[in-house]
Amino acid sequence: MSRFEKRVEDEVQFVGEQDGEAERELKRGLVKIFEANREVERAYLARVRYIGASQGVGVALAIVAPKTRMEEIVASVNDVFRLMFNKGESLDILRLSAPTEQKVLKACKPFFVRESDRTLPPGRN
Repeated sequence: MSRFEKRVEDEVQFVGEQDGEAERELKRGLVKIFEANREVERAYLARVRYIGASQGVGVALAIVAPKTRMEEIVASVNDVFRLMFNKGESLDILRLSAPTEQKVLKACKPFFVRESDRTLPPGRN
């Protein structure tokens, strides 16, 4: 049995950036693993709402990375997250397609951009 729950959400609304002292500490930890991993191109920590879901606004780590590396990336993110937050807390991790990244860019800025990829996709001013 996998320790991760994999699901597909039809529609995600990005509400804004999730930011606070705990979140900034989490972002610092994630930047370290993303720099070492070399697979993540960009990352956002966003407040999200899943359209059609009964829950309210949640938090998601939204990343641009190859689909084939997601299991490894999720495991690394989970290791960092578990060191900082209670067992009852969770963090959704979304792999962004190009159209979905355009939506998140309207709500928040990336906290990580790979050095070789310093230009953001069209749509972010």
